[in-house]
Amino acid sequence: MSPEILHEAAEWLVRLDDQPSGRDREAFRVWLAQDSEHLEAFQRMQETLAPLQVLKQQRLASPVLRVVAVVVVVVTALALALALAL
Repeated sequence: MSPEILHEAAEWLVRLDDQPSGRDREAFRVWLAQDSEHLEAFQRMQETLAPLQVLKQQRLASPVLRVVAVVVVVVTALALALALAL
């Protein structure tokens, strides 16, 4: 799986995390249909970031925590992409 696909999957996780628009949901469905690896990458990102769901479930509304969560998602996605590329 390419680092680019993993990066796209991470971006979709962020975009879909907080009340995505109908346009975003449709664009996501199109993206998934484009390549079977897209679903696999998205699921891998979800599994990798599952511990962060604890923050979401606790409904921590702090803007700072939301920014931290997004940064962690991006950094984790990049680290995973680099590990797979090696």
